Amino acid sequence: DQAYFVDCCCKIVRTREWFSAELLKLGYEVIPSAGNFVFASPPDRNGKRVYEGLYGRKILVRHFSDPLLAHGLRISIGTKEEMEKTVSALQEIG
Repeated sequence: DQAYFVDCCCKIVRTREWFSAELLKLGYEVIPSAGNFVFASPPDRNGKRVYEGLYGRKILVRHFSDPLLAHGLRISIGTKEEMEKTVSALQEIG
């Protein structure tokens, strides 16, 4: 079903672009993405702190222990509502 596929892709792209812009407003560094996720670093570059704050709110993202990636998080793009919840949580976490 090509129409459904294209619609899903368009929703992901719109949501990813909106979410990336919201992260930038919060002071995050966001690596440009063409996928269904973004890699973002908080202003203090403490990805583990943010990961733990999100985990405590039952929002699952990927934190890497590798020193080259530990400063950020891989955040998959969900629905607009899920991403709004994530932005709200990130605002609380600081």
